[in-house]
Amino acid sequence: MKKISVLIMITAALLLCGRDAIAQEFYLGVKFGLSSQVPEFEGEEVEYNVDTRTLYGFRLGLGAGLVALELSYHQVDHFLEAKTEVPEGLERLKLNFNWTGLNLLVFLPVPVVEPFLTGGFGTYGAKLADLDKDRSWGWNLGLGAAARLGSTVSLGIEGRYHKVEFTLGDRNLDLSDWAGNISINFHFDFMQ
Repeated sequence: MKKISVLIMITAALLLCGRDAIAQEFYLGVKFGLSSQVPEFEGEEVEYNVDTRTLYGFRLGLGAGLVALELSYHQVDHFLEAKTEVPEGLERLKLNFNWTGLNLLVFLPVPVVEPFLTGGFGTYGAKLADLDKDRSWGWNLGLGAAARLGSTVSLGIEGRYHKVEFTLGDRNLDLSDWAGNISINFHFDFMQ
């Protein structure tokens, strides 16, 4: 509910600013990438081999000039195999990780390829096999670049550091680390 309230307030603020101040462009994109997260359970000496599957998700944004407000989602599955001795049944686990976040992107005025800085917050989810799941709030910082391929399509690349911790059962799990992706984005002008 808190997330929905924040999104409604931001949308209302943009609409109240007037035609010239609100977003001149809407974009929608799909993204694919990799996550370098290695799970660390606080106070445990368990090490894992991590087989990470592809990160996938979407992005939805409003842009005006050199800034954009973006709602993003991604999900990634990590397959964990313990390198050290663990209780029976915990040798091989699947860890599902997802993120829904609101981010501010600030573009640097460079022709052709536009580099950007980004930061934001969001809600994160983790599910460890069928054992336990948790949701938590966290933040992210990142950088990237976007290149236009005509007036309606762009390609993007970005890396983000996500800071988030979970409690699964009685164990604290730190999943803070980098995720990178490429995206293809479709742009629509709606205030001309």
